[in-house]
Amino acid sequence: AQQEFSAPAHISREAVATCPPGSAHMTGGIEGGGCRCGYGYGGRLRWDLAAGAYLGKCTRTACPAGASPGAYAGVCACDPPATGQLVWMSQDDAGAQAAKDAEAVVEAELQRQQQRQ
Repeated sequence: AQQEFSAPAHISREAVATCPPGSAHMTGGIEGGGCRCGYGYGGRLRWDLAAGAYLGKCTRTACPAGASPGAYAGVCACDPPATGQLVWMSQDDAGAQAAKDAEAVVEAELQRQQQRQ
Protein backbone atom coordinates (compact mmCIF):
# COMPACT_ATOMS: atom_id res chain seq x y z
CA ALA A 1 0.00 0.00 0.00
CA GLN A 2 1.28 3.44 -0.94
CA GLN A 3 1.46 5.98 1.86
CA GLU A 4 0.77 9.64 1.21
CA PHE A 5 3.18 12.13 2.71
CA SER A 6 1.50 14.49 5.14
CA ALA A 7 3.45 17.54 6.27
CA PRO A 8 3.10 18.66 9.89
CA ALA A 9 0.42 21.34 10.37
CA HIS A 10 3.00 24.13 10.82
CA ILE A 11 4.53 23.43 7.36
CA SER A 12 2.56 24.61 4.33
CA ARG A 13 1.95 22.42 1.26
CA GLU A 14 3.71 25.17 -0.68
CA ALA A 15 6.90 24.54 1.29
CA VAL A 16 7.03 20.83 0.41
CA ALA A 17 5.65 20.86 -3.15
CA THR A 18 7.85 19.97 -6.12
CA CYS A 19 9.43 23.10 -7.58
CA PRO A 20 9.18 23.82 -11.33
CA PRO A 21 12.34 23.36 -13.46
CA GLY A 22 14.91 26.11 -12.89
CA SER A 23 13.70 26.82 -9.37
CA ALA A 24 14.37 25.58 -5.87
CA HIS A 25 12.93 25.73 -2.36
CA MET A 26 14.13 28.81 -0.56
CA THR A 27 14.25 29.39 3.17
CA GLY A 28 15.27 32.22 5.43
CA GLY A 29 13.04 35.24 5.23
CA ILE A 30 10.43 33.67 2.99
CA GLU A 31 7.38 32.78 5.02
CA GLY A 32 6.84 29.05 5.02
CA GLY A 33 9.51 28.39 2.42
CA GLY A 34 8.50 28.17 -1.20
CA CYS A 35 9.99 27.95 -4.67
CA ARG A 36 11.87 30.79 -6.31
CA CYS A 37 13.74 30.92 -9.61
CA GLY A 38 17.31 29.78 -9.09
CA TYR A 39 20.66 31.31 -10.00
CA GLY A 40 20.83 32.02 -13.72
CA TYR A 41 17.06 31.77 -14.18
CA GLY A 42 14.40 34.44 -14.26
CA GLY A 43 10.65 34.36 -14.01
CA ARG A 44 7.80 34.50 -11.62
CA LEU A 45 6.22 31.70 -9.65
CA ARG A 46 2.97 31.81 -7.73
CA TRP A 47 1.48 29.16 -5.51
CA ASP A 48 -2.04 28.14 -6.58
CA LEU A 49 -3.72 26.90 -3.45
CA ALA A 50 -6.67 25.32 -5.30
CA ALA A 51 -4.44 23.37 -7.69
CA GLY A 52 -1.84 22.60 -5.03
CA ALA A 53 0.94 23.51 -7.45
CA TYR A 54 3.09 26.39 -8.64
CA LEU A 55 2.02 28.49 -11.62
CA GLY A 56 4.58 30.24 -13.80
CA LYS A 57 7.99 29.18 -14.98
CA CYS A 58 11.66 29.97 -14.67
CA THR A 59 13.68 30.39 -17.86
CA ARG A 60 17.42 30.52 -18.28
CA THR A 61 18.59 34.13 -18.55
CA ALA A 62 20.17 35.18 -21.82
CA CYS A 63 23.74 36.38 -22.10
CA PRO A 64 24.32 39.98 -23.19
CA ALA A 65 25.34 40.86 -26.75
CA GLY A 66 28.96 39.88 -27.38
CA ALA A 67 28.86 36.97 -24.96
CA SER A 68 28.03 33.26 -25.14
CA PRO A 69 26.47 30.97 -22.53
CA GLY A 70 28.69 28.72 -20.48
CA ALA A 71 28.03 25.20 -19.27
CA TYR A 72 25.83 26.37 -16.39
CA ALA A 73 22.91 28.79 -16.09
CA GLY A 74 24.03 32.29 -15.19
CA VAL A 75 27.51 31.82 -16.64
CA CYS A 76 28.47 33.81 -19.74
CA ALA A 77 31.85 34.41 -21.36
CA CYS A 78 32.95 37.27 -23.60
CA ASP A 79 33.21 36.41 -27.28
CA PRO A 80 36.68 37.04 -28.78
CA PRO A 81 38.24 39.49 -29.29
CA ALA A 82 36.43 41.04 -26.29
CA THR A 83 37.75 40.31 -22.82
CA GLY A 84 36.37 40.93 -19.39
CA GLN A 85 34.38 39.38 -16.61
CA LEU A 86 30.60 39.04 -16.65
CA VAL A 87 28.75 38.70 -13.36
CA TRP A 88 25.12 37.61 -13.18
CA MET A 89 23.10 39.70 -10.70
CA SER A 90 19.88 38.22 -9.40
CA GLN A 91 16.86 40.44 -8.86
CA ASP A 92 13.17 39.82 -8.71
CA ASP A 93 10.59 41.42 -11.00
CA ALA A 94 10.12 44.34 -8.61
CA GLY A 95 13.89 44.90 -8.47
CA ALA A 96 14.16 44.79 -12.25
CA GLN A 97 11.33 47.31 -12.61
CA ALA A 98 12.90 49.59 -9.99
CA ALA A 99 16.20 49.49 -11.91
CA LYS A 100 14.40 50.40 -15.16
CA ASP A 101 12.56 53.24 -13.41
CA ALA A 102 15.82 54.58 -11.98
CA GLU A 103 17.46 54.46 -15.41
CA ALA A 104 14.52 56.37 -16.90
CA VAL A 105 14.84 59.09 -14.23
CA VAL A 106 18.57 59.46 -14.89
CA GLU A 107 18.02 59.58 -18.65
CA ALA A 108 15.31 62.24 -18.29
CA GLU A 109 17.58 64.35 -16.08
CA LEU A 110 20.44 64.07 -18.59
CA GLN A 111 18.12 65.20 -21.38
CA ARG A 112 16.97 68.21 -19.30
CA GLN A 113 20.59 69.17 -18.62
CA GLN A 114 21.45 68.93 -22.33
CA GLN A 115 18.47 71.12 -23.24
CA ARG A 116 19.61 73.82 -20.78
CA GLN A 117 23.03 74.05 -22.46
